[in-house]
Formats: sequence, structure tokens, C-alpha cells
Amino acid sequence: MPIKNYSTVIGVERTVAEIEKILAKHGAQAILKEYDVAGRVTAVNFIIKVFEGQSIPFRLPLDIQALMEVINYQIDHPDPKEGRIGRKYKNDMDYARRVGWRIMRDWIDAQMTLIDLKQVTVQQVFLPYAYDMLEKKTFYEKLREGKLKELPMLDK
Repeated sequence: MPIKNYSTVIGVERTVAEIEKILAKHGAQAILKEYDVAGRVTAVNFIIKVFEGQSIPFRLPLDIQALMEVINYQIDHPDPKEGRIGRKYKNDMDYARRVGWRIMRDWIDAQMTLIDLKQVTVQQVFLPYAYDMLEKKTFYEKLREGKLKELPMLDK
């Protein structure tokens, strides 16, 4: 099956505005967009209160290059029983951005719905994206680099 939202025509600007609205509705105190040199959104950052009123920044980046690789693979290896991504989208980074941000919007909306239903907390969902603004790294990036050795890990 092709990647979710592969047929979207909704622009990145509209989708990012929808993401901001979802975050604001769920208590984001501040929202910041990061841009590349061409003025395209590369990440959405937000600050929200968690743990007894403590505010934590989060960073949600979009790895457009990785997404483009998946899209190109699906173009070159379509499932004959499913919908197809048009060949015209091969290496089309604007298309990948539209699809990627739409997927991110759907994911954020789904996570916030689970939070509303008290199935999870903001911390449970977004912890990998907690952002250290001094080091400019997410919790996951620091963990991957071995900078969080104080976390208990299970032996293999």
C-alpha cells in the first residue's frame, strides 16, 4: 500500500497551521517553526506544561530526505493490488514535504486524542522529542549518542 496521504494536494503552510491549531488547543504555550535556507518548514517546536506545571520544549522534525527515499522506492516498486504514487513525483521534494507534514499532522492529532481520552500523557507520547535547547538535541538524539547513561538499561 502506498504511504499514507500520498494523494494529498494540501499545501505545507495549511497543514502546519492545522498542526499549530491542534497544539494550541491542547495547551501549547509557544510554537516555533524552523526553516531551511529556502524558507521551507523543517521542524515544529512547541512548549507545553507537563509535570505539575513544569514547561518542557519539544521538537518535531521532518526528515524529508528519508521520506523521499521511501516515496521513490514505492514509485519504483508499486504494489499491483493497491493505489500507486505517480511517477511524476519521483524526487519531487515539494510533494514529499506535503505528504510528510500531512502525516505528521495526522499523528499529532491522533496522539492528542489519546491524551484527551486519558490513555496516555503528553510526556509518554512526546518524550523522545523533548528538546534540550542548549545542546540543540532531542532526548532521543542524546540517548542514541549515549549521553544519557544514567538511564537504567536492561542487559541483552
